[in-house]
Parts: sequence; structure tokens; C-alpha cells
Amino acid sequence: MCGKLCFSIIVICLAENAVLGNPLSCHSGNRSFYPYIGTKTPYSYVYNDTGETMTLTKDIFLFYDACRFERTLHLNKSSPWCYVFTDDEMRILEYEEDLFYYNSDPGEKINSQLGCYLIRDMVDHFTKLEVNGDEPKGVFYFTHSQMMTLFLTAMGVAQNSVPLTAANFRDMDYRNWRISQLVPFAANFAAVFHRCNSSDAAFKVAFYLNENPLIIKGCKNGVCDWVQLKKKLGAIAANCSMEKRHFHCIMSALLVLLIASFLASPSIHVLARDVDFCFADEDNPYLYMATKTAYHFVHGGKIRFQTLPNCRPVQIWMLATHGTRCPSIQEIDKIVSLTELKEQILQNHEERKEGHMCNRDLDNLRRWRPDEYLSPQRAEVLTPQGVEDMKLLARRLQSNFPELLQPDFHNITAANYKFRATETRNSMTSFMEGLFGSTTAVLPEESSLNDTLLTAYKTCSVWKNEENEGSFENMERSRFDAGPEFQNLLRNVSRRIGFLYNISADRIDAMYDACRYQKAWSVTELSPWCAVFSKEELRILEYREDLDYYYKAGYGRDINTRLGCPLLHDMMRHFWNVARDEMSDEPAGIFYFSDIISLQNLLTTMGINEDQAQLTAYNYKEMARRQWRTSIISSFAANLIAVFYKCHDVNNRNKVIFYLGEKPIRYDGCQVGLCDWELLKSKFGQLASNCKLDICWKTNAASSSFPNSIAILLVCFIVLVRLEYRQL
Repeated sequence: MCGKLCFSIIVICLAENAVLGNPLSCHSGNRSFYPYIGTKTPYSYVYNDTGETMTLTKDIFLFYDACRFERTLHLNKSSPWCYVFTDDEMRILEYEEDLFYYNSDPGEKINSQLGCYLIRDMVDHFTKLEVNGDEPKGVFYFTHSQMMTLFLTAMGVAQNSVPLTAANFRDMDYRNWRISQLVPFAANFAAVFHRCNSSDAAFKVAFYLNENPLIIKGCKNGVCDWVQLKKKLGAIAANCSMEKRHFHCIMSALLVLLIASFLASPSIHVLARDVDFCFADEDNPYLYMATKTAYHFVHGGKIRFQTLPNCRPVQIWMLATHGTRCPSIQEIDKIVSLTELKEQILQNHEERKEGHMCNRDLDNLRRWRPDEYLSPQRAEVLTPQGVEDMKLLARRLQSNFPELLQPDFHNITAANYKFRATETRNSMTSFMEGLFGSTTAVLPEESSLNDTLLTAYKTCSVWKNEENEGSFENMERSRFDAGPEFQNLLRNVSRRIGFLYNISADRIDAMYDACRYQKAWSVTELSPWCAVFSKEELRILEYREDLDYYYKAGYGRDINTRLGCPLLHDMMRHFWNVARDEMSDEPAGIFYFSDIISLQNLLTTMGINEDQAQLTAYNYKEMARRQWRTSIISSFAANLIAVFYKCHDVNNRNKVIFYLGEKPIRYDGCQVGLCDWELLKSKFGQLASNCKLDICWKTNAASSSFPNSIAILLVCFIVLVRLEYRQL
């Protein structure tokens, strides 16, 4: 963090009260429910999701309080009072409480003044540490949620670009001001002052909110240069005054603080990772594993698709990738070879005493054996979870669009339902079984090896040549591998598993694959190999693969913006026919199954999930909130769905809604994925009508013309020689 070694000088911690008792009785239940319940959220549930508005009565608030208090008191049980609310209604109630605290905190300027006294206290302690060491090792304050939010407001934490209001609930899905995450029970804020043996900074301060690094503008991973920070916070502290006649409010807030001193350990070796975490005890493991992410964790099918008043769906078009499957032959060989590495890791811990994994993680690793799915005969075969992925996707679509996907038996024909797949045929038949109860319900269209519709990139010489010659993604990945994030990962993981030298990147890849494949096969189990990585390291590996596909199939190369054109043309052609009422030959559903490169090519052609800045090897931190995340757009069973609606609207008779992974797409010019057909025609009409892939061969023409000319001249010469010979 600070170069060589940092010593923790002082910890200042502000904490909110833990769970208080309440008189309600406790009940058991099996139904899962929305876990974010405002200030009554259990500390272990502090992660992200969204909310909505409605008219509430006192009785509803009482039900809500009963639900969340009982759930908080008994984390492993659900309260019967929670059953009266849907997930969406829980989001509404969460947002209502967010609004209350927002108007009591960042919504009013005076509230930043009320929280500044704690900032001044912190700055005073840290300033004294620069010149003497008489300060306590730890300063701990305990208060209530209101004071905590006032302090966070003064610090400028969780600010939104637009204010929260009663009217913009839908627009605030990704708001930063979420009480469930900021001040659950036992919420805490910690600031750690470090004296560093470093040339770039003598002192640094690390901030944590609920034990997570706090992202602060101008700082890296919550770690700030003290000189710069002192200027910023010092200005806030200097403006703390009683001039605005709020002395009684400020003193009332400060009097509830309980002050305690704590003698901390004299030194802490600070690293940009967890050293002795225990993955087996992790309640919220990191689940975003790039292209090997389980669809179970990322799909939006838990909430029903929105219904459109005065509209009826008339056609559904879908492109999907394969469900969860076994690794390739090459990946299987690498994962199986981990058996030897496992023994070395155990020896490092038990005999050499060099490792830093907890006993439970080691016990799980000790029991690990190569799974049955890791036999060469199973290479790239759909797993039971993969079959389930596709069946459940089909059933959810059927439930959302009964008009289209619940036909009479005699209407289940190839004319009404079009199916086509490349190497993903098993995924297609599993989807078909989920939809119609049989893997042979409809005869699918034939697909060739070089399918110009479903795998256009395979027929594109330019794309292949760029892949083979100076591969863009390999160049960018090599730069990233040489950069600080991945090099730190190599050192940290190597040290954690007990090696005194850095293991190879291939070993990292093998452990990562073992971790994510096993998690995708068995979504309810933990893979022992995930225990070797911290959450931040998993994020780094995720970004590393995002880089690969960004250049291989996404916005990193111009050619990719053209390769999705055949699929876009197919979708638009079907919708044009439906819009013109030429529906006699139009199927109700068109279902294509291909690979993630084709899906990413289509998304790129359509401009979906495009970032303003380009992903590079050097902007990992800046792209933390990127749109191009393969975990989201290209997980197992990833899919793009477009539904055409006929509406009783004079101005806009036809509409199309897009879903990515069963979540509405936020698309320019559209409302939460819902687009006017006229807009789409103007946006894609010309491109779809002139869908030629001449670019795939143009650049090769010049380079190949000279050799071709030589060949032609040679043939002519041979013919002339033979004719001359015959005449002799």
C-alpha cells in the first residue's frame, strides 16, 4: 500500500448499535425473500439491489417492522410477516426509508454541518500523530443510525448525481444512498492512520465502511494520501461552528456518543488483500466469474416481466448461449493437474508453516478430488445444472408470454416455432423440453459448420487473421498481466498458499477454472479452490477475462461491430413482416442457440452495454462500474430476447422490448428496454437492409492479388510449353 511497510498508528471507529431485542415471536419458513430491509438489515446482508413507491398505512409499516426485526434476530429463518410482501414491494418500502434518511441528511445542507464535528475530531487526532506518538492506539465511538448518516453526509459518502425524490424511484435503481448498505444493524465506519516507509507519502489513511474499503474520490481503494486528505477534511473541520443556531442539535447528537479507548496491536503489515480470511465462513462469496458465471446468480427471471397496457405480444426472438457445461479437454487437463498442487499446498501449511489459509479451507481442499465432470469423455457436455438452466428459462418465458408460448398441441409445429443451433444443440433441446415437454417437439432447422447467421465470425477471414496475427486481446492481456494488479495477485496468492516464489499464471488460471466451474455445476456448494482468492482478486481475474472478450468479440475492434449484422437483419426482417401484418408465415417464436462470441458480436452491433471509455490494461480501477462485464452479458445460458408488441396506440402502434439475461435493457431512446418500432427502424433499418460482410475479405484482396497473379501466369506458362511441345 505504502511501498515497503506501513505501521497502523491509530484506528478511529464509529459504530451503530447491533440488533436490539424485540417482543415479537419467531416463526420458521422456507420461502426466500428480498434481504434488504433498511436500517433493520442484518450486517451480513450488506450488498446491492434496488426499490419502488406506493401509498402506505400504519398497518403496513407494522407488518414491515415485524418482518425485518424477526428476520434480523434469526438470520436462518424467515418471518411469516415477510410473506405479505412481494420482492418489489420490499424494494418500495426500502426506498421509502431511504427517502426519509435522505431528507434528514444529504437532502438538507445543514446536515453536513451536524456531522462535521466527528470529522474535526478525527482530523485533530491524526494531525497530532504527525508530530508525536502520545495519541491513543484506538478511538471508538458508538452512536445511532441518524448520527452515522449525518457523519457520512459530512464526509460526502454515497452521493448521487441527482437527488432522491418521491417521483424518481425507477430512475434510482443504482443509487448510492441506500440505508440497507450504509447503516444496517452494527454499521461501522473505520479510519486507519498509517506511518509509511515510502518515498511517495509519509502518512496514509485507509477508510472502511462496514469492513469494506470505502471508495473516496482522489484515493485508491479507500487509501488516501494524508497530506491531500488533510486539505480536504481540514477545510470541513475548520468550518464547524455554532453560528447557525444549531448548538442544541449538535450537542444532543454528540452527547449520545460513548467514547472508549483501545490499545491496538503496535503494528500491522498492510497489504492490498485479505491474508487470513476464511472462505468457508463467507456468507456472501463473490459469484461473478466472467464467462463461467452460473446463470442462476445473474438472471433477472426472479421478477416477472412487465406487462404493457393495451398491447399484446405477437412474436418473440431469442439468441441464447449454451447452459452450464463441462470444461474443454485442455481445461480438464489443467484442472486435474491441480491434484499435485493441492498436496504441495497442504505440505506448505502443515510442514513448512508458510501458508495463510484457514483450517476449514484447508480441510475442504484436502477432501477435493477431480469431479466426474472432469473426464475427457464429458468435455464440453451439458451438465445437469446446464439442462436445468435451459428448462427453467423456457418455463419462465412461457409464464411471461402465455399468448405466444402456451399453444394447443396441434399448433406446436416448425412453422409456428423456429429452432436452430450450432454446437449448442443439447441446450436447444433442453430449452424445447422446458417449453413443450419434449426434446423432439419441433423439428429444428439444419445448421452448417460455418453458419453465416449464427457464427458469422467463423466465416470472416479478416476476423480470423486478426486473431492469428498479433491478437488484440492477447496484447492487452499481456500488458495487464505485467501490470501491478495481476502481479500483486500472483504474489498474494502464492504467499497465501505457502510458496516463497510466485507461481505461474497458468496455475492461477487452473485454480480459477476449478473454482468457477465447480460453482457453476453446483450452485449451492462452495468450491475449495475459490478459497485461494480474495474478493478483490476475483474481481481482477474477472476484468482480465473481460479484456479478452472486449477485443475478441466486443467494442475493442471495429470488425466486431459488423459481425452481428446477420443476426440483427434476421430479427428486423421478422419484425418487419409482423409490422406489415404479413403474419401468415411468421412464427410466434424464433429461438437461436450459438456461442458467446456471436452473442457479443450482436450486442456490439446494436450498441448494447457500451462504455464511454475503452477497456485497457491500465484502467482497471476506473472501469469498476463498466457496462462490459462478461459475468452479466455472457454467463452460462446468457441470452438476448426481443419481443414485438402490437398496441392500441394511434401514435405508436408497434413496440419492441429487449431483455438481456431476462433483465430489461437500458437503451438510448427507449424506456427501460421498451422501444418504439419506428425508432428501431430509423436506428437499424439501413444497417439491417444492407447487411454485407464485404469487410471480411476486402483487406485480404490486395495481399492475395500478387500470389494469385503469379499462380495464373505459371499455369499459362505450363499450358504454352505443352502446346509448343506437341507442335514439335
